[in-house]
Amino acid sequence: MKTVTSFFSLLFFILFVSCNKNGIERKIPLLVASQEYNDLNKFKKEFIAYSDSTYIFNEEYRETNHNKTERWEGKVEIINNIIKFTPFTLDYNGSETAILKNGFIEFADGKFPDRMKIVQTSLSIKNNLDLKNFKDYAVFTFYKNHHNSIWKKEVSNYDINTNELVKIDSILKKEFETNKKLGLIVKNSW
Repeated sequence: MKTVTSFFSLLFFILFVSCNKNGIERKIPLLVASQEYNDLNKFKKEFIAYSDSTYIFNEEYRETNHNKTERWEGKVEIINNIIKFTPFTLDYNGSETAILKNGFIEFADGKFPDRMKIVQTSLSIKNNLDLKNFKDYAVFTFYKNHHNSIWKKEVSNYDINTNELVKIDSILKKEFETNKKLGLIVKNSW
C-alpha cells in the first residue's frame, strides 16, 4: 500500500512540475477591490487584476423582484500605481485608466467617476493619507471633466496628507464647539 501511495504521489508531483515547465501559469490575483451597499437592495462590485495581465469586473444588483449580474473581462497594463485598460476601455464606465491611491482604485476618466476599496494587493499604491483615526471622514478626488460649473476653472486637485487632515480636524472640532456654545446663547436669549 505504501508503494502505491508513494507512486501516485510521485506521479502527481511530476505532472505538477511538468505543467509549470510547459508554460501553464496559475492566475494570481495582484489586486482585489470591492464595494457593497445593502439597504432594501443589494449592490456589489468587485474588480480583480491578475498576474497574467487580465482583469475581471463583476457587478451584482439584487432587489425584491429583479436580479442583475454583469461581468466584464479584458486586459490591463500595470505601471506602478496606474492601471491602463488595453486595447479597449473598461466597459463598465468607459475608463481607460485607473489609479491606485489611498487604499482605493479610482476609475478616473470614464463616463462617470467611480472608486472601490482595495481589499488585497501586491501592487504599489500611492498613500498620502492614513484614515485609520478618521473613520467618519470621506475624501474624494475632484475630476474637472465631471463638473459643469462656472467656477471649475478656479478649482484644482490637491492631494491632502495625514498631517494636514489632523490640522483640519482640530480646526473643525474647535469651530463645532464654538458653534455649540453660540447655539446655547441664542436659545437662552429667547
